[in-house]
This record gives sequence, C-alpha cells and structure tokens, in this order.
Amino acid sequence: EIRDNGAEEIKLFFETNPHALPRKISFEGNMLGDEGFEYIGEIINHSSSAFEELSLLHNRMRGGEGFRVLGAALARQERTLKMLSIGPSCDIIPMFPRGLILFAKEFLSNPNIFPEKVIFTGIRVDLDAFRILGNVLSSRTSASPIELLDMRHASFTRNGFLAFINALEGSPGQTPKVLHISKNEPEHITTIFAISDIVRKPNCSLEKFWMRSLSLDDDSVAHIANSLSKNEKILEFT
Repeated sequence: EIRDNGAEEIKLFFETNPHALPRKISFEGNMLGDEGFEYIGEIINHSSSAFEELSLLHNRMRGGEGFRVLGAALARQERTLKMLSIGPSCDIIPMFPRGLILFAKEFLSNPNIFPEKVIFTGIRVDLDAFRILGNVLSSRTSASPIELLDMRHASFTRNGFLAFINALEGSPGQTPKVLHISKNEPEHITTIFAISDIVRKPNCSLEKFWMRSLSLDDDSVAHIANSLSKNEKILEFT
C-alpha cells in the first residue's frame, strides 16, 4: 500500500524524470490522504507528456488542499485527460462535499476539458457540488456529450440532484451517454420525475441509464417507463 510518504518519493522521481510519466496512472486501493493527493498534483505538473487516465479509487481521501492542487494540475492538461476515477475506501466516511467543491472549482473551470469518462463513487455530493457539475456539463461546447458519469453511492440529496438536472434541462444534448446513479436514495419522487423529463426530450443524448437499488414507487416506475417509450436512443435501462 502506498501512503503519503510513498507518493512523495514517487514525486521526487518524476521531478528528475519528467518524460517517464506514463499516459495512464492508477493509485487505486492505497492509503493516500490529502497530502498524497497534493503530491500527485505536483507529479502531474512536472509531466512533459500527454496524460490520459488517472484512477484514485479506494483511498483515504477527505478532500482538502491536496484535492484543490490536484484539480488545478488536471485542469492544465487541457484536452488530454480522457478518464478520471475518484472515490474513497469503503471502510471510511465518504469524502466531504467541500473536497469535491474545491476540486470542481479548479478542475472544472474550463468545461471543455471535462474527461470523456468520470467516476465519482462514494463521494458525498451536496447541492453546490452538483450545481457546479451540472453547469459545467451544460456549458460544454463540444459537439459530443461525455461518455460516462458514474455517481454510485454519492449520497445525493433531492435538492442537489435536482440542481444537476435543472442545469442540464437547457442542454439535454450534453447529458452523459451513460449515467450511473445506482445505490443512491433520491428522497423524493420529484427527483425521478425530473430525470424522466430530460430523458423524454428528443435531443437527449442518454443511451444507458443505470439506477439499481433505488427505492421507487409505482408512480416513479410508470413515469420513467413513459419517458423511455418516447426516446428510441435509450439502449439500456437497469
């Protein structure tokens, strides 16, 4: 397992060997904390090559200054980052919303550098973080929507997710092709209705919609089914 001091040693190596940084990096399943994420941000800053994938799943993240440094470093990668995976270890409290907000304000400052695939699992997403995320997606000028937005176990609230959906309402063509919100609790039927209203729009880009382990009543299921019947682009719904 790599801890913060191990990340520092890796950083020192890449400072003297900037061309050695691979295109894909995974620190998955380690013990990295806030200081470790700051070192990773510094590693990326020293890279002289295009950087495409980063996985930081299952670490001891809390979301402080290190997360801000990491977000700023990734923002400088311009359009090269294709996949980003972030999520805490399952044996600790989910990362605080402040961490995602700090990260989002830096990394998402330019909507057009948003990766093709984004995984935010186990992160407690609050109203402000959801609003930033929705506004960024709706502001993208790319002709193609992102491929994947995975927010399993995100503990989102009704108001938070509604803020995300409301931001996309004016730009349904920027709805992720694959939206994964399984194992969350929408808290209120209006959340499901809001998602359904996006799905039924003819230019909605959603192709796969995963919402497993959600507590849905009969009205919610009927509303979703009606929306799906009006959108031939939906290839998979689970």
